[in-house]
This record gives sequence, structure tokens and C-alpha cells, in this order.
Amino acid sequence: MNFPLPSPAWPPVARPRRLRKSPWIRSLVAQHHLLPSDLIWPLFIREGNGIREPVGSMPGVERLSIDILVEQAAEAHAFGLPAVAIFPVTPANLKTPRALRHSTPKTSPAGQFVP
Repeated sequence: MNFPLPSPAWPPVARPRRLRKSPWIRSLVAQHHLLPSDLIWPLFIREGNGIREPVGSMPGVERLSIDILVEQAAEAHAFGLPAVAIFPVTPANLKTPRALRHSTPKTSPAGQFVP
């Protein structure tokens, strides 16, 4: 099998810097901008008050009771984050194959947080 030989122009010998000369043109052609408004903060919720429970499989991450979660959501808003994602934990004895515990706001811990 014959493969084409690389072009003599590749890799380029000269790299023109015309798109990187000044800050305004660099910002115009920049590929990525990441701002706090592009982020969503995942928060893990549990029932109770004043509780911070470490998540064993994720070092540095905690399950928070609703009162603490509200404080964290306010902090996220102060940082400029537009949203939080709430992940509730269900005790093993309340789990069902159809996730009935989280099917209505009245029975879901996350439903207590969202008006």
C-alpha cells in the first residue's frame, strides 16, 4: 500500500503572527472563553438540618442538608453561576425500581428545595 508523502509545506516553516499582534485581535480570534455564567454547580442534597456528609467516592464533595444547600446556592449566585444541579440521595430502604420516591415534589428531598 502506498501512502502519500507529506507535503513539503507541512509542518509550516513560517507561522505568521498577524492574528496575534494585539490584544483586541487576539480576543476576536480566540477559540475559547470560559466564564462563570457558563458553569453549573452540582450540589448533593440529603434530608435533615445542619448536616454535611462526605461522599465517599468523591473526595472533597459533601451531601448537604437543605439549609446548608440554600447557603451554597446563594454563594454560587454571588460567584455569577446561573444554575445549580441538585442530586438527591435516597436511603437504600426507600429505593424502588421506578424511583417513586423522587417522582413527586412532595416526596422528593429536591422538591423541598424548589418552590
